[in-house]
Amino acid sequence: SSVSMRYIMTPGEWDATSLVIPLGESGRPDNEHYKDQFDQWRTSTPPPLVFGQTAASKLGVSLILSPTSK
Repeated sequence: SSVSMRYIMTPGEWDATSLVIPLGESGRPDNEHYKDQFDQWRTSTPPPLVFGQTAASKLGVSLILSPTSK
C-alpha cells in the first residue's frame, strides 16, 4: 500500500496552496499521528500551506528554528 496526499496549488496565488496527508507520512496504522489529518482530507478542508510572510503571520502559529553549536 502507499500513502495518499492531496496537494492543491494555483501558480501565481501561492498563498492559496493547501496540503493534506490523510494517513500520515509513514502510512503506518500503529503510528500515533496516523490519522491526524484524516478529517481534513475527508471533508475537503485541508490546512493552508502558505509561502509569503504576510500570509504566514495571519495563521496565528509560529515556529522559530535556532541552530545550536556543537
